[in-house]
Amino acid sequence: MGSLEVLVVDDEPQIRRVLARLLTRLECHPHKAATGEEALSWLGGHAADLLLLDLRMPGKSGMAVLEEVRGRWLDLPVVIITAYGSLESGIAAMKAGAIDYIQKPFDAEQIRLVVERTRERKRLLEENRRLSSADSEKGPLAGIVGDHPAMRELQRLIGQVAGVPSTVLITGETGTGKELAARTIHQLSPRQGKPFVVVNCAAIPHTLMESQFFGYVRGAFTGAVEPRKGYFEEADTGTIFLDEIGELDLELQSKILRVLQEGEFMRVGEARPTLVDVRVIAATNQNLKEEVAKKQFREDLYYRLSVLPLHLPALRDRIQDLPLLVAHLLPRLCRKTGKKIQEIDPEYMERLGHHAFPGNVRELENILERSLVLNPASKLLVSSLPPEIRTDAAVAQVPLNLGLSLRQAKVLATEAVESKLIAKTLEESQYNFTLAARQLRISRSALYYKVKKYSIPLRYPRPS
Repeated sequence: MGSLEVLVVDDEPQIRRVLARLLTRLECHPHKAATGEEALSWLGGHAADLLLLDLRMPGKSGMAVLEEVRGRWLDLPVVIITAYGSLESGIAAMKAGAIDYIQKPFDAEQIRLVVERTRERKRLLEENRRLSSADSEKGPLAGIVGDHPAMRELQRLIGQVAGVPSTVLITGETGTGKELAARTIHQLSPRQGKPFVVVNCAAIPHTLMESQFFGYVRGAFTGAVEPRKGYFEEADTGTIFLDEIGELDLELQSKILRVLQEGEFMRVGEARPTLVDVRVIAATNQNLKEEVAKKQFREDLYYRLSVLPLHLPALRDRIQDLPLLVAHLLPRLCRKTGKKIQEIDPEYMERLGHHAFPGNVRELENILERSLVLNPASKLLVSSLPPEIRTDAAVAQVPLNLGLSLRQAKVLATEAVESKLIAKTLEESQYNFTLAARQLRISRSALYYKVKKYSIPLRYPRPS
């Protein structure tokens, strides 16, 4: 990635010179402005990747500049520079749209961290733009997100099976996107624009299955005062998606087999068959071969359905696709929740990467939506993750002992998280105990105690 364009705005020439030198060492291209008016004028004619903005300046204040920047350059990250002890001002600036603040006197490590986060943010934005461009070129396949070999193969197969009328059987765990795959096949097929009927087989009561699938005529049973179309008739000339088809009873399976073989069905209460032209796509999270062996699923129907089999991998088996999925899902969820996210905390993504995702992509979408609703800032923070995910990574490293009580296990898990957080903060602060204690919001003495308690290794001699 190229050099970052950084605008430094401070009325003190010495501060501008120091920051410019630090930024140059960090392979950034610094620009300097002494006033808020000068900064806004420069931004009007140049593109910046980062704005370092002093809060207290003569003339137009830093807060006034921040307000105007947020209105005109929404995507420009702003880091506020405050005087020592002006913590409240820094927090107020973050509420107004700044992504972070640094206090004078600052050190090189603080600037390095700001630049590192800006680079990561720029990388994510460019990746998001690349994905958006690729999505527009891929058309309906844009929703099938992933660079894992299994996903690339799935995308290829979907493109192939869409053009033929054969039945498709989609397998995969709950939440992997089976309905999305079926809808994509329909949108790429010659039946695009015709009905696409989704049927959740597991949600239909046994007594209503036949009438729901095939419809009925007037007087077919008590209460049938008007004729009603069934799912297959509603899908005529289009596609019917039978989700969780393994939940159907054997009697209904035989009637669906007739539709596949003969292209006809019988409405409840009617003696003559009704012809139908419909493509069937079925899906299941079960192993239908095992169900066939147990006589719970018809073998002939299984082979009729699985002419073109597709399998959707679990998210835990393609966890490297997580950043792509987050970049794909976030814009829509931001529109839904009315939130605007400019940056994602790297620790947020790290914790997500340690989660097993039993609910797969659907669970990821729910987690992201929850985070957006609970997140107070324009940066997606670890604190907005569900508690069980925040501790997943640390708990995975806690050795299990079946002799532990639940209370003891909870203590171990909490201590594992705390130890990891302290070690990471110390490393990022270059083992500056004063800075690390300030970031952790504990006293220096408490930090010394916890370092000794958890035997956290230090680059420098351990305090006595």
